Amino acid sequence: MGAKRAEKIKDRAVGASVITTFIDQSRGLGAIIKISCETDFVSRNETFQQLATRVCEVAAGISSKQLEKVNVEQVLESELPEEGLKVKELIQQNIGKLGENIVLKDAAGINLGIEGEESHKKAIAGYVHGASVPGGTSGKIASLLVLNVDSESKAATNNPEFTKFSKRLAQQVVGYKPLFIQEKEFQEAQSKVVTSSSGECSQIFSNPLDKQTVLLNQEYMFGGEGISTVEDALSLSGKAQNISLAIDSVAWFDSES
Repeated sequence: MGAKRAEKIKDRAVGASVITTFIDQSRGLGAIIKISCETDFVSRNETFQQLATRVCEVAAGISSKQLEKVNVEQVLESELPEEGLKVKELIQQNIGKLGENIVLKDAAGINLGIEGEESHKKAIAGYVHGASVPGGTSGKIASLLVLNVDSESKAATNNPEFTKFSKRLAQQVVGYKPLFIQEKEFQEAQSKVVTSSSGECSQIFSNPLDKQTVLLNQEYMFGGEGISTVEDALSLSGKAQNISLAIDSVAWFDSES
């Protein structure tokens, strides 16, 4: 029934989206997806958001050991052992229930596959803005952030101060939407050239470096004594916790773009 309904309305526009995150710190899994339906009313529906969470869990499970985009078709074709369905079939079921077209638009994730000894070397953090319920994992804008942690203590990433700081970094990503982590990444992109049909070369970026597109250069939105930039915050937080911290990778999605 859901499949028939899905086929009938598959060409209907999907103008309302939610961004959903999933993190399982114990297994080193994390994902972020953008999933769309037709109306804001359905996007706030509990059934729709439960679907988004389930799809996000699958995306995390099939991700690589680096935080990067996950092929949407691969997610849709993935099996759900508990439900005895593929993801695309679960979506079809929900189309039947909710009466609106539903489309998985984008996905990114990381599956560290960590075991015991290495479990404290990396940490995954996330932040959701505009959640329909307090503390919810689906909202209008969200981010996922991976930290490299250099520490001899396995308890370092379980420290409440570490958890608070890593979540603030993820919130920084949502607030400022960086395109690069380090300045050298921007400079490398800026120096790339493209060849036009006439054989002439021109720089992709002609504007001066905009520090607000580089995460480490951004003004740290939570401030603090001796803290001006995100890089300052990383350094001082690491010293306070007797660890060395570095941002490995970030991903963010916006429901409006």
